[in-house]
Amino acid sequence: MISLMVAGLVLGVFGCAGETTPTTSTPTATTPTQPTLQPVTLKVATVVAPPESSMHGELVQAWEDMITERTGGAVTFTNYLNCALGKPAEHLTLVEQRTVDVVFTSGLYTPTVTALQDYEYVFPFGPTDPHIIGQAKRQLLEEIPALRAELAAHNIEIIAQVPTCTFSFTSREPITNLADFAGKKCAVIGRWFGEWVGTIGAVPVTLPGQERYTALQTGVIDTSFNPIDWQYMFKDIEVAPYVLDPGIFISNTMSFWMNKDTLNSLPQEVQDIIIQAGKDVETLAADEVQPHWMTKVWEEWEKNPSYQYYKLSDEEKAEWAANCPDTPAVWAAEMEQQGHPEAWDIVQRYQEICAEKGFTWIREWGVK
Repeated sequence: MISLMVAGLVLGVFGCAGETTPTTSTPTATTPTQPTLQPVTLKVATVVAPPESSMHGELVQAWEDMITERTGGAVTFTNYLNCALGKPAEHLTLVEQRTVDVVFTSGLYTPTVTALQDYEYVFPFGPTDPHIIGQAKRQLLEEIPALRAELAAHNIEIIAQVPTCTFSFTSREPITNLADFAGKKCAVIGRWFGEWVGTIGAVPVTLPGQERYTALQTGVIDTSFNPIDWQYMFKDIEVAPYVLDPGIFISNTMSFWMNKDTLNSLPQEVQDIIIQAGKDVETLAADEVQPHWMTKVWEEWEKNPSYQYYKLSDEEKAEWAANCPDTPAVWAAEMEQQGHPEAWDIVQRYQEICAEKGFTWIREWGVK
């Protein structure tokens, strides 16, 4: 549990009162008392480990530190890390019912409720630059009202969305090319990854990241597809030291969700600080934290004497992409049937915005 308890005045937000100049004809005016914020401690539940072992734990801490500093110590936090208050899928309910004020989680854990939130997961071979994906998702959050409305229906405000590191395959035995996937049991999360790996002959096994170490160790699965920062957090490399880096995907799904009643109960100045800190932590993640962890994980893994690194060739990526189903189109059509015709706009605009920011798509997705 991390608790930052620093009390102080809010400077630069409320402003400083000036002094009046005494005269013989007018009594000296007294300087008004500097306005202060009432101290408040917000409860935060996360699905990630502490900062020393988790990139996302570091970003949670950074966001909190920004707010505590900018409110002069008035706003502090009590953290319940690493699913201390419930399973990942329960975090939406935790914040909706105001058991906690903020959660750090992902819409992937509640797909029937948050079906629109993690649309980048339906795009195979998407951007691997955290700036591109982060800016695209922030822009779409402002362009497509349904993205905020989906969570607002559960009394939740989206504060920030931050990236993962690149996704890789960690395996019990070497997998160096697409042919090696034939018959291999591959741990994935969600539906779409299963469809992607199925096209290269792997057998998808839906399994939470927390359970994959043991599954790899015991041979329940042969390989695991996950962000390298999560594989690092779960120490998968100890039992699966063979790494294939396909260079095809990062996500921007991990999110700060805040109870709207809590947010609205705070002074407007504090609300503004919280919202701006969300934007700033997105920038910090792309500029500094994600690149640092990309380097850190590879360097730490190299210390394992059994570690072997392989890179998927551009030719094999093109072959894989050509054979992948058009999962963005499938997703958009299903969302339309569920009353979300704007899903087609999301698919189209996401590709357009990423292209405008310099990303070249390997093929067109979301074709009606």
